[in-house]
Amino acid sequence: MPRMTHVILASALSILPLSAKAATFQIDFSLAGSNNIIGTFTAPAGGGPVSNLMVQMFNVLFDTRIDAGGSFDYDPAAGDFVNYSAFPTYTNATANATCAATQCTLQIYPLPNDPTPGDYLAVDGNLNNIDDGTKYAISGPSPVPLPAAAGLLALALGGLAALRLRRG
Repeated sequence: MPRMTHVILASALSILPLSAKAATFQIDFSLAGSNNIIGTFTAPAGGGPVSNLMVQMFNVLFDTRIDAGGSFDYDPAAGDFVNYSAFPTYTNATANATCAATQCTLQIYPLPNDPTPGDYLAVDGNLNNIDDGTKYAISGPSPVPLPAAAGLLALALGGLAALRLRRG
């Protein structure tokens, strides 16, 4: 009987949503008139602290947070960054044709109580605008496809049926 309990428990856990698990979100800056400038960041699927934010903008990869403002969160209900003590600022770890390493910065301006996500500004080492945008859009992670979970459940149920047949 304990073996059957483990199989049932494993199959039940395979179909439960894991909202605390980290997920990767996309940021689309094309709303500012740019051509599909895409970024990503990681946060818990249900919202929470942001990590691993990376934005590719005109051959510059903004990938290193440089401000001392502490963590900030992503709120899926608002579709925006929240709970920040300073505007999140990122720089480029590697050099490119636009600027030397650590000489470009991207600053995101989350606007509290604004129904749409906030502004951003990207500049080079001489404070020339790389892109002075107005709005960005954040899209959530792709949901886990049901067929994968359904397959695990079917496998577990098949195992239970085999055990039952084997025992007589």
